[in-house]
Amino acid sequence: AAPTNLTCTNSFCQAVRDVKQELDVANATVDRAQSDLDAELKLVEIAKLEALKNEREAEKAKDTLSELQDKHKKMAEVLPAGNPERVNLEQALAKAEAEANAALSLAAAKATEMQIKAKRLPELRTKLMTEKMAQSAAFSKWTVEVCKAAASCSTCTWFEELETALN
Repeated sequence: AAPTNLTCTNSFCQAVRDVKQELDVANATVDRAQSDLDAELKLVEIAKLEALKNEREAEKAKDTLSELQDKHKKMAEVLPAGNPERVNLEQALAKAEAEANAALSLAAAKATEMQIKAKRLPELRTKLMTEKMAQSAAFSKWTVEVCKAAASCSTCTWFEELETALN
């Protein structure tokens, strides 16, 4: 049987197989870098949504606090200290202040978390571009070796493999 691309002993055909392994590694590395970037983009998007949600909740808490402060101001003008209604309102006001402060702190923490996650994106994009350049170099090297092998071996079908890879 005629030798095939995978078993041919021609030194040029062997060189193509060796370079093909390098190309396969480069392809896998690009895939991994793309997956890392995609995963980080999803985490940033989730963090961004959480930050927006917490920001809205903080705004609501501030509005509630503002309403209670207005009520308290009006009640303080007409009700004496120690009046049960005024005491209840003062307790509600203290609770609203605590909730507003907690909501603002949480919103700030989520915004910071999103910013920290987003800082990693340029690094991951750069890594992906670097790996794509290495992949391109490996593909070019592979095509050169395929052309050498095709010119020196009449039994292998390197040009067909190259044509398939280019399409």
